[in-house]
Amino acid sequence: MGARLILIKSPTAEYGSESSKFINVRGLSNDQLHKSAALAVTRERHWSLEVIHHFQEIYRRKLYLARGFSSIFAMMTEEFGYSASAAQRRIQSMRLLTDLPELEEKIALGELSLSTTASIQSFLQTETHENKTYSKEEKLELVQACEGKSSRDVQKELATRNPSFDRTESVKHIAEDRLRMTLNISEELEAKFARLKELLSHQEPNMTYEVLLDRMAEYALDKIDPVANQRVRR
Repeated sequence: MGARLILIKSPTAEYGSESSKFINVRGLSNDQLHKSAALAVTRERHWSLEVIHHFQEIYRRKLYLARGFSSIFAMMTEEFGYSASAAQRRIQSMRLLTDLPELEEKIALGELSLSTTASIQSFLQTETHENKTYSKEEKLELVQACEGKSSRDVQKELATRNPSFDRTESVKHIAEDRLRMTLNISEELEAKFARLKELLSHQEPNMTYEVLLDRMAEYALDKIDPVANQRVRR
């Protein structure tokens, strides 16, 4: 197999320019690879902000309507190919940065991720729906509390401030006979699941959550479902 080529463009390159260059990453020394990766991450942050800036202006001009889309979300997913979750993260980040443009420097420096800014904006929307308002100073304090934290720790921080945050449950079809269930659980419940998987590991060493839930459902139905009990009596 040939060496993998990665295209990296200069953050200052103008649209349509020829100033891109290819890097043969397999030909780099360890030190060069590390430095090149750091530079690529910096450029990635720059381009993430560039994307946000473009969508902010598209939203301001309502260009998505002129292009035949009902919303900027529809434009991002249908024309630009973002997944629903990726589009929503960028829209939420866009809204927070419109309100707090000073956060752009933190994103550029890697102190904030789009995932974190999107979660903060979702949290603030939840608070608004519950008739709670935040001043600019309070929003900045919230951002500071989330800086440098992993996505999981950010969710913990926000849930601590409002336990009702992000408790939405959903079930969606992903194939003809398959569903995706999304829900949030406590660490205590996750620990119980882990213990059950450990106890059943002699029967199935690599038990998935789907198999575990199926066994739990079968056990519970055998115990409390009157229809199942009638079948046993017969």
